[in-house]
Amino acid sequence: MPARPHLAAIAACLLATPTAALEITHEYRIPGDALRSVELVPHANEDPGLLRLMLRADGVDRLLEIESDGPLAECLTILQNIQGQPDRVAVLSVNMTALTLNGVLLERCGTR
Repeated sequence: MPARPHLAAIAACLLATPTAALEITHEYRIPGDALRSVELVPHANEDPGLLRLMLRADGVDRLLEIESDGPLAECLTILQNIQGQPDRVAVLSVNMTALTLNGVLLERCGTR
């Protein structure tokens, strides 16, 4: 029996399944001198915490809140250490389709 009908059947099955590899990631690059305040707000009933950043950009204050099912304390320290420093930039990567309870995970928090 030729192998081609089997390959066609396998390809049809693969095309019919949902894409498990779809990942949506937001990346934020925040200059240290744009960080006005940084606060960690623990959630009352669940694991996720809330990282609350007050930013100043183009003369306007902006609030950025990042909820994550993962730990945030180390990121808080990193952000506090670069706050007010114009030559430092925070890089935060947030996975919006993580396989966690709420589907949001701060995957990277660092500086450059």
